[in-house]
Amino acid sequence: MDYNAAMHQRLFALSLLLLPLTAFALELKPADFYSDVRANSKEAPGINLLTREGIVQGYGESHFGPNRLINRAEFLKIAILASPDGYQPDMSGQGCFPDVKGTDWFAPYVCAAKAAGIVSGNANPKVSQDQWTFNPGDTVTYDAALKMLVLLYRYQIPNVGGTDWAQPYYKAAATKGVDLPIRITFGTPMTRGMTARLAGAFIAEKAGQLEQYRLAESGIYTSSHSSSSSSSSSSSSLSSSSSSSSVSSSTPTSSSSSSVASLFTLPSVSHFLIPGTTTDAIADGVVRSVGETAKVQIVQVKLFNEVRSIDYLELVTEKGEVIAKLLRRTTTDTTDYKLTFEAQFQPESQFTIPKDTDVRIVLRAIIRSASNAGFSDELLQVRTMSVTMKSEATNQTINASISGPFPKHQTAFGRITGVTRASPVTAPLIAGANTLIGTYSFSSSVLDGKNLKLRQLTFSLVKTGSVSVSNWTLVHRASGASVTCSTNDQTMTITCALLEQSVGAFTANTPLLLDLKATVFVPAGTNDSVLETSLDATGSPEALGSVEWTDESGIFRWIEGIAPVAKGTRLQ
Repeated sequence: MDYNAAMHQRLFALSLLLLPLTAFALELKPADFYSDVRANSKEAPGINLLTREGIVQGYGESHFGPNRLINRAEFLKIAILASPDGYQPDMSGQGCFPDVKGTDWFAPYVCAAKAAGIVSGNANPKVSQDQWTFNPGDTVTYDAALKMLVLLYRYQIPNVGGTDWAQPYYKAAATKGVDLPIRITFGTPMTRGMTARLAGAFIAEKAGQLEQYRLAESGIYTSSHSSSSSSSSSSSSLSSSSSSSSVSSSTPTSSSSSSVASLFTLPSVSHFLIPGTTTDAIADGVVRSVGETAKVQIVQVKLFNEVRSIDYLELVTEKGEVIAKLLRRTTTDTTDYKLTFEAQFQPESQFTIPKDTDVRIVLRAIIRSASNAGFSDELLQVRTMSVTMKSEATNQTINASISGPFPKHQTAFGRITGVTRASPVTAPLIAGANTLIGTYSFSSSVLDGKNLKLRQLTFSLVKTGSVSVSNWTLVHRASGASVTCSTNDQTMTITCALLEQSVGAFTANTPLLLDLKATVFVPAGTNDSVLETSLDATGSPEALGSVEWTDESGIFRWIEGIAPVAKGTRLQ
């Protein structure tokens, strides 16, 4: 691969040129940087370490969001800033993938990584390599995270057996002792907390303090000491060049395209609303006071239908500053009183809207717990949202109506957190009965005492050449239980139904691995055949997707995320 040295030169921080590595030691001690990070959690040492090094920072009012999933762009930024070689972000303003524009906040990090050979995009034999996409908004999985960090840290990659492409990178990390010390599979989606824990281990190992780091994860902190390592770089030196870095908690959009962390996914999109939690944005908009500063006096929100699970609503800024707490109207003077939430303010508690300034406001819901009238399968959609302000200079009333339509959301006792391909990107097409076509990994989160089960999967089928396929089955990797799937030659789909009866049950903290198998026939002497299955459609609250599941109270025909859900192995 040819590298553009002018754009992607690897630079060391100035401090490395002036001071020897042994002058630095990582500071491993408890901290209270974030209100949502428990001091005794396994992730706390990594989160604290990356915060001290200037690699990450929180958002809102001292929140880190350790349980939030992290996407590929966000992870790669952390990995680049945590790397031992001090990679220089590409600030040329040029994009490097079809879906990575030069103006995207993550472009400097993605493009630097591409130039260094760390990422090359998602392989797609149907297009030329320069058209391969990076998919920055996709959730990063454990195998991809390991590969990026192993390459950035220049670990020796062993030649190991097995069919999984990630096995050599896992072995390289495990040999150093930096892999996540938990039960986890390659296709598991990474959270922000898991990311900090994994990156922290790589940093600590490079500094010769991995043993201290592991002790800290167990709640035992020892005094720091200067590392005796003779490695050529110290992660602590990164703070001088990355002190202003931050991590976005949601998929970057046009409204949050800078490196400033965002507490919400904006613009708002459909979400599952879990009882006992505060939601992501269920609606959002912009208010403005022209010519003079104004105070918010009244906020009113109306829904399309009653949602019993809502405890109350909050109107906040995109940084999490609370503007209003909205309670359900209790008076029966209107027919839609059960659908109306509102708040009025005393002068001393009114929120200020600066003059001639767009203020993005976000509506979120506080959902009752399952033990306190928090239900599953309720549909929530905002019909109208209005803000009444009074200007300070002229005392004029300003009515701001936020235009919709707003996305639909559903309450549920859990959700599917990730669907990934757990088989190789490509593999030989082999004829025979019970041939493995692809393996898919499903991850979930669910409230205590509740269960999640897959009900149906609808695979799209790509088949070219002389290959013929029959006898499709879906097999539970662990138990061997299976279901027979049906095919539709007109729509080129494979439907595997009634999964909840045999292969679809999730086990706590363990991804569900399902093998799609079939009988494959390829005429002798032909080499023009291609076979590939994929889960394409995420669906929505009103549109059927490729994955249907249940929490044993409601049936859901969609999952959160972007399409395609999971591309399968390309057999050829």
